[in-house]
Amino acid sequence: DDGKIHFSFIKKDDLAENQFIEVDFENSPKSYQHKFFIPAAETKDFDLQFFPEGGELIEGCENQIAFKAIATNGYSTEISGFIISNKTDTITRIKSRHLGLGSFYLTPEKDKEYIATVTNPEGITKEFSLPKISLKEATLSFSQNRNSLKLSILSEGDSLKMPYYILAHSCENLLFTQKIEKPEYNIPTRNLPEGIVHFLLIDGEKHPVSSRMVFIKKPNPVSVAVLIDKENYKKREEVSISIILQKRDTLLRNTNFSISVTDDQVVKIDSLGDNIFSNLLLTSDIKGFVEDPAFYFQNNADSTNQFLDYLMLTQGWQRFNLENVLQQNLPKPDYFLERGQTI
Repeated sequence: DDGKIHFSFIKKDDLAENQFIEVDFENSPKSYQHKFFIPAAETKDFDLQFFPEGGELIEGCENQIAFKAIATNGYSTEISGFIISNKTDTITRIKSRHLGLGSFYLTPEKDKEYIATVTNPEGITKEFSLPKISLKEATLSFSQNRNSLKLSILSEGDSLKMPYYILAHSCENLLFTQKIEKPEYNIPTRNLPEGIVHFLLIDGEKHPVSSRMVFIKKPNPVSVAVLIDKENYKKREEVSISIILQKRDTLLRNTNFSISVTDDQVVKIDSLGDNIFSNLLLTSDIKGFVEDPAFYFQNNADSTNQFLDYLMLTQGWQRFNLENVLQQNLPKPDYFLERGQTI
């Protein structure tokens, strides 16, 4: 009656791949034939990646190292464990705080090997090696409060051996450049645009040395309230909608609106999914799949802003290997670059 057919079956072998059910209507006025492939059983394995702030681990400095844990289905998984030096000494405890994301601080020493021993909720324990110490002498580090951004240059020793410059840009628009004359700077966030600001540390030969993405969040001066004229409507009856702008200031604004109407019996409302706001400011500017992107804009709590910075430290992470580029020692692609789209 509802246009659906239900049936049950027993899988004979969970290890077999590409199993499918073939459906064919016989002696029916409706012609239908289709193969439904059965999803393979999900394993409980997981992967863990480490992202040193600024791109590299600097010896003798307290480096912040972010991490991200992913299950085999591509979504996040929570982990907890320890960082161990030379397989004997426990350095610190680590635990993910939000969607497999977290961070810890480590002052790496030369000729020491660091390993993370972590466990996921299914009880599987694995070991992962931390990145090696870099030969570069400087990297970027940031901390942020509600009104300012603290920029620090981490380096071994008291002074930098060569001149360095800071370059900041947002949406490919240059914000400023500054020669480094001291190890720390405080930048008022009111001077920076909302969204992702990309900072680059450049040496005297104009080579990028370190990179860090920082998200600048600002209170929205306008909120929108949508009101309808009555609770229920008849079929194809005209709907009257009032849109009210609740402003926190007295500025006059001209704007355009768009509206999308969906069936609430069919379309599931996901308050944490990607929307216009999160897409323009966040997901369009960083790599990979962002899980629950609208979560980071639900409030301005310190914990939410910290989780947003974890996202910048992981999916906004970059490392530069200019030596391979200058020597043209780059891996050759398996396939030629496609210059068009073909169906």
